[in-house]
Amino acid sequence: MQREALLTIARLAAPVMPFIAEAVYREAGGEKESVHLETWPEAVQFDQDLINDMELTRELASRGLEARERAGIKVRQPLSKLTVKALPKTPGLTAVLAEEVNVKGVFEDTALAGEAELDITLTDDLKEEGMLRDLMRRVQEWRKTQKLSLADRPAYTLAVSAEEKPVAEKYIAQIGRETGLSKLTIEVEAV
Repeated sequence: MQREALLTIARLAAPVMPFIAEAVYREAGGEKESVHLETWPEAVQFDQDLINDMELTRELASRGLEARERAGIKVRQPLSKLTVKALPKTPGLTAVLAEEVNVKGVFEDTALAGEAELDITLTDDLKEEGMLRDLMRRVQEWRKTQKLSLADRPAYTLAVSAEEKPVAEKYIAQIGRETGLSKLTIEVEAV
């Protein structure tokens, strides 16, 4: 796919940048002796249904994220569901929408008054998952400030609140494993 894209760009650029186009063409493994012996690329037909579905997915994601903002819920906090008036028809775009809005599922309800409705009910399981993600994010931010590579396996002491302590202790092995630590210690920060 990348090779084909480079060859097409070289063919398009040949009239205005002949030497650069020739170099790109040869590096990409063009079949003819020169890019200048190639024919002009054929026009590509776009999948209008896919384009429409992507526009719908972007619009629905915007609505879901706006609802999160109005409710004061961070995007890192998973939610249970987003209900929409119409789902994208293209396979896979529903999963993209769910990931973008950070919900467990996206459901269609043609009787919905608006375009999208976000369920902002936070169950204990969802709160725990959000807290776990936040703890892992804090470790990753620390790794970044320390300029550590993926290969580095440091030990780290994670300062947590009294509310976060049970979740941190429950998932201590997972946090350490997923953030690349050799050892993780949990410490309740002083108030």
